[in-house]
Amino acid sequence: MTNNEYMRIHNRYFIGPIREKYNIDKLTVTDGFIYCRIKKGMYGLRQAARLAHDDLKSHLAKYGYTPDPIAPNIWKHSTRQTKFCLCVDDFGVQYFNESDANHLITSLKDKYEITIDRTGRNFCGLRLDWNYSHGYVDISMPDFVRKTFDKLNYKCNKKRQLAPHQWALPDYGKTRQMATPEDTADILSKPGIKFVQRSVGSFFYYARAVDNTILPALNEISLYQEKPSNNTLQKLQMLFDYLNTYPNAKIRFFASDMKLYMMQHI
Repeated sequence: MTNNEYMRIHNRYFIGPIREKYNIDKLTVTDGFIYCRIKKGMYGLRQAARLAHDDLKSHLAKYGYTPDPIAPNIWKHSTRQTKFCLCVDDFGVQYFNESDANHLITSLKDKYEITIDRTGRNFCGLRLDWNYSHGYVDISMPDFVRKTFDKLNYKCNKKRQLAPHQWALPDYGKTRQMATPEDTADILSKPGIKFVQRSVGSFFYYARAVDNTILPALNEISLYQEKPSNNTLQKLQMLFDYLNTYPNAKIRFFASDMKLYMMQHI
């Protein structure tokens, strides 16, 4: 950090082993707090992500790696063909020979502890199953639905649910079709409200990355997550039963044969 920052933590939040290792009781002042000086990044610090990014950028620049000026999440090397997509601390790397791969690995290991997946199968919590011979990749999050249900302590119905949400059939003709009536059901208790909010937050990434069939249902439920009612809970249960019926969705992307030609007129 360019300038140090300061924070305080109350003595009661330190557990026994930490208290003993760092002599917390001796560092506690009369008001019961420990006062800390922050010289580097740390979890929870507002600018932690920016500090980590700037540090990585400064380090890799010494080895010839810089972000693309138009697409900053894509990094390139000044002379090598290596490219990589950076998302938080995940690197999706495209390289053309072992020398280029080892150059990037050595550059990172010079300062950071890293793990390497040569198959390119895992990225940002996603599993990528590559099929180069047929030109496509399958993206999935195996067991995510089951693990999330376990985390939420939710038990689904055994009956199959083939739709993620209710729908209104269009009524064509002279009869005027009215809007959906206002929800007048009872508001859930605080534990119920928290359950709905945790559920919506848990599945948004899965919906955007893998199973976009549940996005309309999630979007509708999220509109009422501040004050969800029993009707909101029923909608969530229907969505969960649908996810339980189709727990391992995949999305497939094919390599495109499109060619883009650009002409410059002088």
